[in-house]
Amino acid sequence: MSCSHESSFDSTSRRLNEGRAAVMTLFFKHHLMQNDANFDVGD
Repeated sequence: MSCSHESSFDSTSRRLNEGRAAVMTLFFKHHLMQNDANFDVGD
């Protein structure tokens, strides 16, 4: 029982980590696009 609980917690934390990585990637891309737009306006 505790073994199945541990594996369930494992998959949940892995899913959370993947979600956090996806959010950070989206935020980073958005930030880069904003910087590119700023540079284009500057040029």
